[in-house]
Amino acid sequence: MNRVRVINTSRYPAAVVRKLVAFARGEKRCGDVAVNVKNSRYAFAGRCYARVPALSRRKGDRLAVVRLGAPDRFPCSARYAKFATAPEYEFRDWQEALVGVAAHELAHAMQFETGSPRSEIEAEHAALRAVERFRAERASLGLDALAERERAEEEARRAERADKRSPEARRRKIEEDILRWERKARGAQVRLKKLQRRLRDHDRRAAARSAAQ
Repeated sequence: MNRVRVINTSRYPAAVVRKLVAFARGEKRCGDVAVNVKNSRYAFAGRCYARVPALSRRKGDRLAVVRLGAPDRFPCSARYAKFATAPEYEFRDWQEALVGVAAHELAHAMQFETGSPRSEIEAEHAALRAVERFRAERASLGLDALAERERAEEEARRAERADKRSPEARRRKIEEDILRWERKARGAQVRLKKLQRRLRDHDRRAAARSAAQ
């Protein structure tokens, strides 16, 4: 199985987050991976687990966690300081950070899936390539339209919830419940009369048998 499922609990629009994780993945053969996108106090962070931790509720072969800070955390530089040969680049905004960190962690997922050596340098180069590709193709991804559609849908859901809580809506609900139970009561009366008729027929037949004996 080669499936990447996105669980978004961050402050950012879910539709955009899913689109960017899919973009970051590209053609990587990662196996069955759950990508959990969360908020962070810092600009960004990430981790990929070779196996889903026992305490996690996520399903799949492995788990990647991407943490993103608030929009005011960007732009920021990105470089794996532990390695002298790691490339240095910049995340101009949270979307670039999501693409870069997701590409890095999914590169590790691909290493786990294919049995390749785990390489932070290779993962960093995968992140850099993903960010550069994102900058070149960003305009064609329709991210603003996705975010706007999600905002409109959320506003519609809020309006619907508010309408359901209004006094008028509650009164309509009570009236609908009354009508439903009246229909059930009429049905119950019909059923009750049928049963009473069956009982009378049964008693008449039983009395006729007794008289015949």
